[in-house]
Amino acid sequence: MTKLVTPVGRAHTTLSQAVYEEIRRRILDRELSPGTHLVERALADELEVSRVPVREALRELVRDGLAEERGRTGLYVTELTRDDIAEILELRSVLDGLVFRRLAARLDDEGAAQVEDLLSRTHRAIEAGRHSDAVLLNTQFHSLLCDLAGSRNLQAVMNVLDPRMGWLLTQHEDVDEVLRQHHEIFDAVRAGDTARIDELAANHLNSSTAMMLQINPDLT
Repeated sequence: MTKLVTPVGRAHTTLSQAVYEEIRRRILDRELSPGTHLVERALADELEVSRVPVREALRELVRDGLAEERGRTGLYVTELTRDDIAEILELRSVLDGLVFRRLAARLDDEGAAQVEDLLSRTHRAIEAGRHSDAVLLNTQFHSLLCDLAGSRNLQAVMNVLDPRMGWLLTQHEDVDEVLRQHHEIFDAVRAGDTARIDELAANHLNSSTAMMLQINPDLT
């Protein structure tokens, strides 16, 4: 049994939010693999909570696209197809291109320092062999650049894809290659080289797709 603990320093977090974050973490960390049956009562017993916050958390996971209803049989961790992955990555590539070009026109020293710090922390995590930390930091790269681009509309659209992208990005085993690509993208953004930005966004899409299909060869 796993007793749920509300995150330290997050006094505002409700029990349902804490349950949501724990189940979401398990999905993103692949502790709950695609196709796993999410049984409300079993999850409530394991986390030592009532079924109400679990039910609310599962509704949020369905909204995020991380869980899906299958008629009367209940909820399951979403199983993505090759077409799903290709479509999500293509959408994200288009949005990333918009974010990168917008940021190129407004990046300041403070924003550049934030990105450089994130890239440095990712490098240190890789050097220390902290693979899961490196994966998490790599996923934060795109979110940080979107924040710095300062577009509420782009941020709103990105938020719809973020949960799905979070799962997809955990499928990247080659954290060094992802970090190298992020360095290249940021260099192009800082230089304001829009042609290079578009090229790198496309390359990042192709590389991400290839990595995921290599790790998940049984996808239909």
